[in-house]
Amino acid sequence: MIEAPTTQYVGVQLPQSQSLDENVQNIATLLERGMTHLRTFEQGRVLLDLETSITCFEDGLATCTPTTSIRPNLLHNLGAASFLRFEHGGNREDLGDALKFFRSALDLRPVGHLDRSTTLHGISAALNARFLEDEDSADLNDGIECLQEALDLRPPGDPHRWRVLNNLAELYRSRNMLNTDVSDIAWAIKYHEDALAELQTGHPQRYVTLNNLALSLHGRFDIDRDEADLDLAIRYHTEALESWPKSNPNKLDSIESLALAYESRFRLSGDPADMDSVVENYQNALAQVLSEELGRGRWLRITASACLTRFGNTGGLADLNLAVNYHEQDLELRPADDPERATSLSNLASALYTRFDYEHHREDLDTAIGYFRQGLDLLPEGHAGRSISLNNLGDALRVRYKETGEKGDIDLAITCHEEDLSLCSDDHPDRPGIQTNLALALYMRSSVSQGGEDLRASIENFQAALTLGAMDETLRFSTLLNLAEAFGTRFERCGNSRDLDSQIQCVQETLETNVDNHPRRASCMDQLGQALLTRFNRTGDHTDIDDAVNYLSGALEQFPIGDPNRGFALANLGDALRTR
Repeated sequence: MIEAPTTQYVGVQLPQSQSLDENVQNIATLLERGMTHLRTFEQGRVLLDLETSITCFEDGLATCTPTTSIRPNLLHNLGAASFLRFEHGGNREDLGDALKFFRSALDLRPVGHLDRSTTLHGISAALNARFLEDEDSADLNDGIECLQEALDLRPPGDPHRWRVLNNLAELYRSRNMLNTDVSDIAWAIKYHEDALAELQTGHPQRYVTLNNLALSLHGRFDIDRDEADLDLAIRYHTEALESWPKSNPNKLDSIESLALAYESRFRLSGDPADMDSVVENYQNALAQVLSEELGRGRWLRITASACLTRFGNTGGLADLNLAVNYHEQDLELRPADDPERATSLSNLASALYTRFDYEHHREDLDTAIGYFRQGLDLLPEGHAGRSISLNNLGDALRVRYKETGEKGDIDLAITCHEEDLSLCSDDHPDRPGIQTNLALALYMRSSVSQGGEDLRASIENFQAALTLGAMDETLRFSTLLNLAEAFGTRFERCGNSRDLDSQIQCVQETLETNVDNHPRRASCMDQLGQALLTRFNRTGDHTDIDDAVNYLSGALEQFPIGDPNRGFALANLGDALRTR
């Protein structure tokens, strides 16, 4: 949080009135009037006050000579007012004017002049604002140089030293986020700590430095993963919020920063209490944001996301229901022409789909599919979000097809996955998963059609997915096992021994992957044992029957007592032993 340069911190020292001639006295009056309007603007944010202050400063400057003693004061305050107008309206011309006036004021304030520090501070704030728009590191570097010089002019105990330290630290933190130089975040933390040391407990601005120090500590944690930094960040965020003014709009940002720190610690340690704190903080923020004009939709979405994370950790249905409720509220805020409506539809559909997977209520699945379709309809061809929407709808339709056998669902699922695949380049990291999903849908339809075309296309897509280098081990395990099942099905239909050999090879490759704890590993061993037994019955190769017994024995050991598959595995092992 950078403190902007305002007239409150200019430190203008006017000469005594009796020492001024009439012209300079008029200029001084304009200067004082402009400062009064500028302070009024800061309190009420009425643009007319800001414009009036600028007019006063401009009129005073037009009357000045190059040597008028209060010329630098006019230039500085005109820079401050221009900067405030830039913040208010976003006009880059105002930002350029602010820099021009600040620099002109600096030229009239020699090295060592106390007011030079204030003007250097103003230049750095304007440079930081330009950096935030252009991300030109040269602005950051120049801003740091300005504040380093300003700091030298503010000795310990100076009432404004903490502000220079705070803003210098923030520029170092910004540069660290740009280049990940660990020395920059170290300097940021040092200067924030120095700023905190300048502020007594109870100082009205102490919360600013506490919050910024916490952000810097969290930033260092992201680099070196030292949990002690995260613990301190949470402590300082909490202390900052205790003294944060209720009317300050930045308080919500601090609440979010505290929640993010708790979430980082949860992901590090897995402590459920940290995730409880994440949800509690987001709900606290949500209670303060009552309208979409204040960003309620965003807070609804991130609170829902936190509830889903906690549900994934604890399995508590209450969190899942909360997530659905928050996404429903978010959707209510999105009229038909809202550009965020498609995202809200997708979020709600995903939450309902998750709840169906947990409770198996068909109403949730049907409603999720309806929302997925509505969201997809809002995304034209070429939209960046269309691919994920196609994939989500296709997945949900496949699941409903397994529930109902409705052919229209599997046909539409295949259409979705085919379009999704057409949008994906060969080297895209998501392509293996997309192609596998298409293969699964084709395989499911082949069981109904009994025709060879869907089964052939399914096998080809599984094989194509496996040739892509971006596939992770877990997906590779599942894809190999599904391909083996497809080869096994074609062998059962056509009796071609090459399909049986391919099935056995695929399952063997599956077991060679580095996914020892995959939930389907026992089923994989059982499938391989059965396939080897089948091949032994056709060829009489005793190696196959011995291997079949070994794999079926291994499968039986992995199925726990009470697992319904254990009985089938026991029967399969008995068949193999009798055959041998």
